[in-house]
Amino acid sequence: FTESEWKSVWRIVTRKKLPKTPPPLVKFIPVLAELGGYNNRNSDTPPGPKPLWIAIRRMHDFAQAWEVFHTDEE
Repeated sequence: FTESEWKSVWRIVTRKKLPKTPPPLVKFIPVLAELGGYNNRNSDTPPGPKPLWIAIRRMHDFAQAWEVFHTDEE
C-alpha cells in the first residue's frame, strides 16, 4: 500500500495517531476491510472478497483526498 493509502485508512478507521511505521498486513487488512462493512470482531472469520473489494475502492478515494488536503501537521 502507498503511504497515502495506509495512512488515510488508519486515521479514518481507528481514529488514532499514525504509527511510526506501516502496520503489518495481518493487522492492516482487517482495519481496511472495516471500510467495506467487515465488523472485525474476535469471533469473525477473516474478511472475504466483497468487503475487501468495497474497502479498496473507498481507500482510493480517501488516499486521493489525503494527498490533496493533508498537511505534515498531525
